[in-house]
Amino acid sequence: MSTAEEDDGKDRLKVEFTLAALRRTDDPFSSTVALHADIIAAIEWQAARSADEVMQARERVVCEIEALGARLWANGTVAGWYRGCDGAIARVSATVNGPLLEMLCAAARHGDPACIEFFRIGAPLMGLLDEAGIGEPQRCAAVCELEGDCLEHNHALLKMLREDPLGDELIKLTDADVK
Repeated sequence: MSTAEEDDGKDRLKVEFTLAALRRTDDPFSSTVALHADIIAAIEWQAARSADEVMQARERVVCEIEALGARLWANGTVAGWYRGCDGAIARVSATVNGPLLEMLCAAARHGDPACIEFFRIGAPLMGLLDEAGIGEPQRCAAVCELEGDCLEHNHALLKMLREDPLGDELIKLTDADVK
């Protein structure tokens, strides 16, 4: 048996193990969150094929996505998507294919499609990030709120900070980037 056949056999065993674990109903550690039927269907699809067939299918999909992306650049759709946005943001996002990202986000049913707008309108560099829209927001006791103890925590942190020997060089380089 060749190494490729051995690897394919091991991959098949891993997929079969995963499917068996997903189908178990007596698992005392099971989550209350059920996997989406699409995920199980994808694993079953993969289990029914060789590693080569899976890689060929994946390569075909990647090539289709790349071809669509190239068409969107060539026909001016991407340039139109950036029309009217801030020039500095457009320069930073110049290589991002926004329309393609929107299509991929919709196809994946991503929970926060508005995040793609950051490539057009920018995103805050400081402060709290917006919620992603995926899952339930969680409060963590280890993370201080922007009130109360946070000010004391920041003062203590500032007292610990020391000037970096390359700090001036970093500021010069940052200024050069801005210009």
